[in-house]
Amino acid sequence: MLGDRQLREILEARILSGEWSRRTGGRFNYPSEYRVAYLAQDPVTAQAEAEQIQAPYVHLPVRGTLERVLDLTRHDLLETLETSAEELGQEWRLLNFRGIEAPSQRLGHAAHLSRRVEAISYHSLVLPAGVCLAVFPDRLTGRSFLEIEDPAGILLERIP
Repeated sequence: MLGDRQLREILEARILSGEWSRRTGGRFNYPSEYRVAYLAQDPVTAQAEAEQIQAPYVHLPVRGTLERVLDLTRHDLLETLETSAEELGQEWRLLNFRGIEAPSQRLGHAAHLSRRVEAISYHSLVLPAGVCLAVFPDRLTGRSFLEIEDPAGILLERIP
């Protein structure tokens, strides 16, 4: 259960902004570097991903369009990038604790710097059939957008 302080921090950081992961780091971003909003394509994967890190989480439906996605679920693309799911699946938290950027974070950094990628699609490590997205909020252009669908109308957020 989220405490009042934790819920306030999440809401102030704006869920889709990626600010929380900028502070803490994530699979595709080293802490304090740039913002990434982490999403899953289905509720089962979202819950499995959130529960494995034992941190506060909120489940909300998000709809949108992303035009420029680096699809790491494709094995041929992993080969082209000279990497593998195993390499990108290395435990990034321990590496970050040691001050080392994980291979997945180096790839995320390169994708973000390219300004040609809005998001990275990848297989969940917790639920391999599940697909997740690492979205770079500051790289959304054209028709790309994401917005929270909160039927109660409490959380209204859209990026860009």
